[in-house]
Amino acid sequence: MVTKEALIAFDAFLVSKAELFEATVTGGTALILLDVVSRLTEDLDLIDPDLEIGKRLLAIEFAEQHPEFELDVAWINDAASIFKKDLPKGWMDRRVVAFDGQALRLMTLGRDDFLIAKMKSYLSRGAVDTGDCIALKPNRKEFETAERYIYSLLPQDEISAAKREFDLLAAEMKLSR
Repeated sequence: MVTKEALIAFDAFLVSKAELFEATVTGGTALILLDVVSRLTEDLDLIDPDLEIGKRLLAIEFAEQHPEFELDVAWINDAASIFKKDLPKGWMDRRVVAFDGQALRLMTLGRDDFLIAKMKSYLSRGAVDTGDCIALKPNRKEFETAERYIYSLLPQDEISAAKREFDLLAAEMKLSR
């Protein structure tokens, strides 16, 4: 599992290899590092940069050398990088530091951008992201701002369904609308 302890050990591993690793992460690990949730997660989702082969091999080597963390060989992946095209302009400038080790530096999306990413993901994954959206504790204005931005990304024929989904999510979050 990807835990703070695993990341501290990975940081030490990178130091021993004289390697630096800087990335922007999203998903469960980012929420854990920001102390938004306390659940477990199996991977580290990179949104930027794309994971180069050298870094991928280091992650595999670390996973193999540290079975105590029960990490899959693909525990660091860049599958989330496809979502960066949907983020508002300037998102890179709003990132915040989530983990700052000697050789490992992980940034994550700023609060508003993170909420947009999670709510957009909620539309396709539903219940899987409900808890994370709730844990971010958006107020009504934050929720509606993210909602409007997401509508601007959608084809016209998908907006009605998205509105219904967001109404359900808002009700689950107990946001008056």
